[in-house]
Amino acid sequence: MFKRYRERRNLVAHAREARNNHRAFQTAVAIILAYNVIGVLDIASTVAAIRAGGVEANPVIRSMMESQLVSWIPTKLALQILVSGMVLWFPHRFVVGIFSVAVLINGGFVANNIRLAFTL
Repeated sequence: MFKRYRERRNLVAHAREARNNHRAFQTAVAIILAYNVIGVLDIASTVAAIRAGGVEANPVIRSMMESQLVSWIPTKLALQILVSGMVLWFPHRFVVGIFSVAVLINGGFVANNIRLAFTL
């Protein structure tokens, strides 16, 4: 039990240290802004691609979209806010690096959705 407490306390200290590093925090904020812009573009481009005749390739998301109709949009936005808060809480170089790769990959999906929306 004490080991877990020490580990948790250590994590909180590392998170505080990362937040106090202004450069790391500013980088995290910039990546989070890009993430949220790309997230909104993902929603818009997905809707546009589906209206043009495309289908959602991710079976989990497709199932959610079919069962929730348009209520999947606030769910996705809420998850974006949660993830953004987590990254801001612990803007460590490693976390921001992995998160940046995920943002780039999601940007590729958005570009593909836009391409599909205009070619179908």
